Amino acid sequence: MYDLTLIKTNKEEARSLAKKFGFSDLFFIERENIKNVNEIRPKKLNIVIGGSDDINRKALSNINTTILLNPEPNTKDYLTHKNSGLNQVLCKLAYKNKIVIAFSADRLNNVNIVGKIIQNIRLCKKYKVKMLFFTLAKNKYELIAAHDLLSVLQILGINITEARYALIGIRDILKEKSL
Repeated sequence: MYDLTLIKTNKEEARSLAKKFGFSDLFFIERENIKNVNEIRPKKLNIVIGGSDDINRKALSNINTTILLNPEPNTKDYLTHKNSGLNQVLCKLAYKNKIVIAFSADRLNNVNIVGKIIQNIRLCKKYKVKMLFFTLAKNKYELIAAHDLLSVLQILGINITEARYALIGIRDILKEKSL
């Protein structure tokens, strides 16, 4: 199992701690490598942080986008339904353009966001969109054990096979693309 983090210092110490936590490896990414929708380049690893309907649609419409991270907006919901950032049209675009939807553990402390994540997971499963899950830890203290992440993913509604892919899939994507 693999994890993607934003750790800048003590990378070897964080890597050894991640191995104790059950991860095979830890990938480090700089905040600068997370792209804006207008900065997407072909044949590169393009991670776009979602959050608004406009950003999500532009990112999922671009075939060069690799990962849409955290598509959930941090806004109030409508009276009759949740605004989770994804819908059936965007999920069909993600499936057609082979874009992976990713969620991060740092957003699980907000109950409103957790409900939106559960709704997005249901949509991704229904439309066969691949999902990833990262801790996006900024330091070694924010790392979470792999078996704990598997348990959290199962609580959120992902079966064990999909949960394992959510923690392993980044390796395959990084083999294909370069930062």
